[in-house]
Amino acid sequence: MAAANARIGQARAAWFPSVTLAAAGGYQSNGGELLTAANHVWALGPLAAALPLFDGGARKAEVARSRAVFDETAAGYRQTVLDAFREVEDQMVLANRLAAAQGRQDEAVDAAVRTTALATTRYREGAASYLDVVTAQTAELQARREALDLRTRRLSASVDLIRALGGGWSAG
Repeated sequence: MAAANARIGQARAAWFPSVTLAAAGGYQSNGGELLTAANHVWALGPLAAALPLFDGGARKAEVARSRAVFDETAAGYRQTVLDAFREVEDQMVLANRLAAAQGRQDEAVDAAVRTTALATTRYREGAASYLDVVTAQTAELQARREALDLRTRRLSASVDLIRALGGGWSAG
């Protein structure tokens, strides 16, 4: 954006006249000592001055083009910032939802562990078949798998949140 803004200034500067100054200096002598102060000469004056009178609107069009490029660059920058905020917010919401889901799933795992222990006790006491134990163990295993899946998704969302916040690292 700074470069696009500078180009606007350059385009506006074309409206002003262009003056070139020249300077010359040296020594001149018809005889005698060359390097004395009396033989020193110098001159300063305009070498050229230019002011375009008619350019068919080219300067005005260049200023307008430069401003349009600046506006486009500014809009792109604003969109980039808005996209970054959206991405961060999306990742924060996802991380919070997955954390809540993981908490509920951890409770489900605890309940499945208690159910497995109860089914095992009932089997040892002869009040249930081994099929009840296997069913409880299968439910516990499924609950643990879902808990691991949620934990993996939560950690992945945390990494994505760090990336969205501008963090990064090289995989070297």
